[in-house]
Amino acid sequence: MTDRRTLSGLTVKLARVAAGIHQYELAAALGISPQKLSMIENGRLQVSQRYLAYVLRPIESWPTRTAPIPQSAAIPGIQT
Repeated sequence: MTDRRTLSGLTVKLARVAAGIHQYELAAALGISPQKLSMIENGRLQVSQRYLAYVLRPIESWPTRTAPIPQSAAIPGIQT
């Protein structure tokens, strides 16, 4: 059975990964250790809804990263 801690942590992890943010970057932005963020993401540390919102806030405003298209993904005959 999945509990609230696991769902909250999974929400943080999925949002962070989808935004392309490394765990150490988000931890630094929040002023917490990467270990504490890991504990939150893995459901080993219960946080309040208010703290969860605090953790998610920087993810929402994080600058978007634009990765270059790898050569293996390039379409022949199309300039990138």
